[in-house]
Amino acid sequence: MEGMENRDYLNLTVTQSEIDGKSRRLIRLTGGIEIFYEFDRIMPWSGDELFDGYVFAVLLYAMSKGKPLFVEGPLSHSAVRNIEELQLVWSRWKPKLYRKIEIIPERIVTRKPKSEIAIAAFSGGMDSTFTLLQNANSKDPRRYPVSTVLMVHGFDVDIKNYNGFEKLINRVKPLLEELKLALRTVRTNSAALGIADWEDSFALQIAGILHTMSGEFRYGLIGSSDPYEAMAFPYG
Repeated sequence: MEGMENRDYLNLTVTQSEIDGKSRRLIRLTGGIEIFYEFDRIMPWSGDELFDGYVFAVLLYAMSKGKPLFVEGPLSHSAVRNIEELQLVWSRWKPKLYRKIEIIPERIVTRKPKSEIAIAAFSGGMDSTFTLLQNANSKDPRRYPVSTVLMVHGFDVDIKNYNGFEKLINRVKPLLEELKLALRTVRTNSAALGIADWEDSFALQIAGILHTMSGEFRYGLIGSSDPYEAMAFPYG
């Protein structure tokens, strides 16, 4: 944190713990904000863990505060570029709410992708189902070879509604089995905290969790809410 002592900034840290054979990651932000991700399995963790997703998840909140964000971990080169473009977009879309800020990671690294496989965010709705039908285990070079889906407890289903989330999983299981897709689940309080407008930030929050699996998957897909001819801006 050298050179940051006399500046008004936000600080982001991430730690992992294991409970009942599952991983729990805790994102801490200056001001007592704590976002947790509870995975359905043990997740690999090391000092080289990329912090790309954690920054995406809190980016609009940080921009709304207008303060530099110091990241106590590495960012990838691609994330640094994308964060710069995202900030440009949102600061132009909503200049009264979001301001471009300085993002200061411990270091910037380049990673070679491990595979070509993809994971897709899945809610059980029409848009995400269409994404699966187009891409599930596809060998078509125009498609993304989706092998796994991510379902998040705490976004479409309230974080405290365990029964509702279980019912949702049971409802979509036949489709996933038919398409031969594996299932990952994560429970988070990211949306419940309300630190950023949901309609602005939902895609960034989904992307944040998808990025926690970037060591296994090269691509993460999020279904579009609207077709290209009917898109609305600004929107997540």
